[in-house]
Amino acid sequence: MREEDPNKTEMADMLGFAGLALAIAGFSDIDVESRLICLLGSGICLPISFKNQLNWPLWIRWLLSVATDLFLAFAAWSAILKS
Repeated sequence: MREEDPNKTEMADMLGFAGLALAIAGFSDIDVESRLICLLGSGICLPISFKNQLNWPLWIRWLLSVATDLFLAFAAWSAILKS
């Protein structure tokens, strides 16, 4: 088992919270440009957060990263089509 760096875990948790906040903001009823910026920021923060969760198996981290990016890309595409 790998020895965990507490600073890296705290950074992963903070990126996770920031990504979640950006995703929630991206799904709110705001203008399209702001929505896309929030979804892009969330699409960057969440996969990095998942990658740095060292206690999780690699395949779960990879699967969550891909699923998150696909879902956020679909949300962004839907926002563009609705505008």
